[in-house]
Amino acid sequence: MQRGRAGRVRIISGDWRGRYLKVENIDGLRPTGDRTKEMLFNWLQHDIAGSACLDLFAGSGGLGFEAASRYAKHVTLVEREIQAARQLTVQIKDFEASERISLITSSAEQFLNSNTRQYDLVFLDPPFDSNLLSTVLPLLVSHLLRNAMVYIESEFDQPIEIPSGFTLLKEKRLGEVMARLYCFDGGLE
Repeated sequence: MQRGRAGRVRIISGDWRGRYLKVENIDGLRPTGDRTKEMLFNWLQHDIAGSACLDLFAGSGGLGFEAASRYAKHVTLVEREIQAARQLTVQIKDFEASERISLITSSAEQFLNSNTRQYDLVFLDPPFDSNLLSTVLPLLVSHLLRNAMVYIESEFDQPIEIPSGFTLLKEKRLGEVMARLYCFDGGLE
């Protein structure tokens, strides 16, 4: 999507294959491209069905809707930007997805400080230049089930401090983006 223009994001597979999510023209909103999304969901193909997912920086909702389309049990979208949250509300209604997808309008930090639910799969794709990963990763740990999968998308040269208990499974650089998939093996029994 070009800067300064609204656009759309395609759902690649599952129940909603070929449908599109509208993307608002919001500064800092950078939807995950099809190539990256396809790679990620190939990595996760055996981990999505039946999972409880968290898309902590939902933005366009592309990752969360893709997971719901691929049979995640439930997806929680967290988005602090009001305009993006309004569009996500419309999308949930248009897709008749209110039983599969819930939206929380909140910052990631506020959500993690008040939420008690735990997740099998988490998407972390914050706005670049935000330094939010260093803030949310330590807070995220108590929200992860043992063997939870955590996807992190960041600028390729952004240093990330990963808390103990995470094992890097896959990583790939795609232009200016670094995609990493971790397994959280430091959970409680």
